[in-house]
Amino acid sequence: FTSTREKFSTSVNTTQVSKGVRMKPKVSTSFSCVKTVESVYTGGQVEWFKDMAFTLARGAVNVVRKGEVISMLKEEEDQIISFTLAGSDTEVTVVTAHKSGLVRIWDCLVVEQPKVIRTFRSIHNGAISVLGLHTLSGSHSGTVLATGGTEGTVKVWDLTSQYFTHNFRTSSTVCSTLTFHPHKLLLYGGFSTGGLFCWDLTNSKLVQSMEAHFSVVTAFSITPCGLKGVSCGRDAVCVVWDLTSHSKVSTVPVFSPVEGMVMMDSLKVVLATGDKLAVWDLNTPAKISEAEMGCDVTSLRGQVDTLHCTTSDHNLLTISKTNLTVTGCTVGNNDEVLDLVLMGETNTHLAVACNSPAIRLYSRDTWNCVLATGHTDTVLCLATCPGDTSIMASGGKDKEVRVWRLEQDRLECLVVGSGHTEALGGLSWGAGLNQLVTVSKDTTLKVWSLDTSARSLASIRTEIAHEKDINCVSVSPDGGLIATGSQDKLAKLWSTDLGLVTVLRGHNRGVWCVRFSPVDRLVATGSADATIRLWALGEGGGSCVKTLEGHDTSVLRLDWVGGGQLVTSSSAGLVKVWWVARQECTATLDMGESKVWALATHLDSEGVLNITAGSGGGKISEYKDTTEEGEKDKQAEQDMIVVQHQKLNNLLQDKQWGKAVRLALKLSQPFTALKIIKKLSQPDLQAAVMSLDNPGLDQLLGYTVKWNTNTKHCAAAQAVLYVVLTNFDTEQLLSLPSCDSWIQGLLPYTEKHFQRLTKLQTKTKFVPYILHQMKATSMPVNSMVADL
Repeated sequence: FTSTREKFSTSVNTTQVSKGVRMKPKVSTSFSCVKTVESVYTGGQVEWFKDMAFTLARGAVNVVRKGEVISMLKEEEDQIISFTLAGSDTEVTVVTAHKSGLVRIWDCLVVEQPKVIRTFRSIHNGAISVLGLHTLSGSHSGTVLATGGTEGTVKVWDLTSQYFTHNFRTSSTVCSTLTFHPHKLLLYGGFSTGGLFCWDLTNSKLVQSMEAHFSVVTAFSITPCGLKGVSCGRDAVCVVWDLTSHSKVSTVPVFSPVEGMVMMDSLKVVLATGDKLAVWDLNTPAKISEAEMGCDVTSLRGQVDTLHCTTSDHNLLTISKTNLTVTGCTVGNNDEVLDLVLMGETNTHLAVACNSPAIRLYSRDTWNCVLATGHTDTVLCLATCPGDTSIMASGGKDKEVRVWRLEQDRLECLVVGSGHTEALGGLSWGAGLNQLVTVSKDTTLKVWSLDTSARSLASIRTEIAHEKDINCVSVSPDGGLIATGSQDKLAKLWSTDLGLVTVLRGHNRGVWCVRFSPVDRLVATGSADATIRLWALGEGGGSCVKTLEGHDTSVLRLDWVGGGQLVTSSSAGLVKVWWVARQECTATLDMGESKVWALATHLDSEGVLNITAGSGGGKISEYKDTTEEGEKDKQAEQDMIVVQHQKLNNLLQDKQWGKAVRLALKLSQPFTALKIIKKLSQPDLQAAVMSLDNPGLDQLLGYTVKWNTNTKHCAAAQAVLYVVLTNFDTEQLLSLPSCDSWIQGLLPYTEKHFQRLTKLQTKTKFVPYILHQMKATSMPVNSMVADL
């Protein structure tokens, strides 16, 4: 540590002095959001097409690519309850069923701009629970849609000819699956009561009632040849059917409820059972292989070379068909982001702790996610080693400390340590790789000795540090001091052997975060009293030297940027950047209304500040400092304005009134435009107004409304109105964006001016009368009247 007044010359955020010239410190004032990861799936139906996932969430269909919603299929006040899709390289069609009973067909070839191409009523007496699209070939070419309802009926629609074709009734209740035969005009429907039916679309008759299941039929698949089919359900059996006679061939118990099925080839299928995907050969029958998914699988879909499934913790997994390994993961819902850290030599990865035992590891290039399992309860805190950012420690409600290493886009658990009796509140690394400090709700502070080669983690010192839950811990850059913050409103400084150095008193509520400055003998603390306090670490103990006030709610996280800036987050969803020297907030980022529990900062290869924050609503946002770009744009804009002003002066000097009016409007100078209009004759004014485009005309009429309110300028305003109303078509005027506002502003004052002029004209009638009644003096009355 240096003295309080000393600064490192390498700091990019502090004032530098070189050859007697005092340089301005770098301060961040503006940011732009470069990436947002938020909730895209909260349970329900999901369909995949190419590299996109269509997820049903909050009454709308989200189109998700690389974990980000790129567009949304949504109708106001009419929630979507189910959907289906079919597509090719030239056409992508999505059909949605709505709560109102309407069915909408969407063209999603340009997924960023989906549009409704047709809407019709479903005729179902209840809600539509499942839909299926099928493209016919041969003499019966076209596209048909099947809809299954909650009242036990199935209806078929010819989308090409646009009419309703079939209505099939059953004694069952909710329809759970619909499958078209690939080569014949047959439709198979499964129901929640275990019923499975086959209908002939050529004569609208029931071909066979295929009775075998006693619970919900979750899937029905047909072999590529079309001769056999397989049905599965939650009664933990798969049934093989001969589709020539529609008779049962065999029943295969799979010993677990089946939530989804994909046909591989012949009678080899992939089943989603519990938290596993299993490959079964139903000819033998025998289980060939299986793979753990880490959580219960809720649905399963297949593409050419890959499988897709959803899990009960709202993750969307992409799986290789050959060996059932997870090749991609999209986190559908992070729920509540509790902590996050950057990993890798160049911050290539982002590790996130959510309301889950699994740690999410994002690749910041592709934003693909890999889950790291090991903890048995929610992970609460993360910390990367300053000496090796590929090493990370984690702690959670399971009272364990785990150390991980980043290996080829995955986290490998090196060692596990236990000793705390309650959930961990925070952890921090010492000066090297061999020391780790943790705090817990059990009010203890522990120092751990780590040996990565021997894969051992042992507690070497323990101290009861506070009277209440300890929320945070931080180790100084040189490893000489440890700072802790607690719900007892105190922050304390400890030596490496856990001897109490000093107590930092001043906060009125619990302390949520604490961080040492990387360049000064300062420590910053954030509290539930909505303040950030900076403490100087002198020989006589810590004293508060600055208090930053600006948050209205609890300060939950803070981080230093060099020695001159602080970044803080609050429970109101705000992230603030502070210029410490002036105790001034220079930028505020809005993350929504949820608490921002997670915060990380770093400088990229160009020295630009990046802020990554995670909120309680499951949202992760990355912001980039755009202060320099903003200043350059502002300077360029000012230079352009100077040039335009000079051009305007030249036009006025040359009496080019039409161009001058257009330029004055472009520069948003209403007073200059007014002075020009007052100088123009009626023909010149008409030529100038007629040369304006629609935006310019709309802007001029907006200024005219203001001029019309002033008696001094109303003549110019009325002259402009006369030109506009006599030369422009009514439809063109009504199409202007601000038409309603300037009409409402013009009418009352125009009527007022008209009444004033009418009264004035009436009064002028008295002048000839009075002159006629006056006796002639030196001038004949007739000549005086004639002059008037």
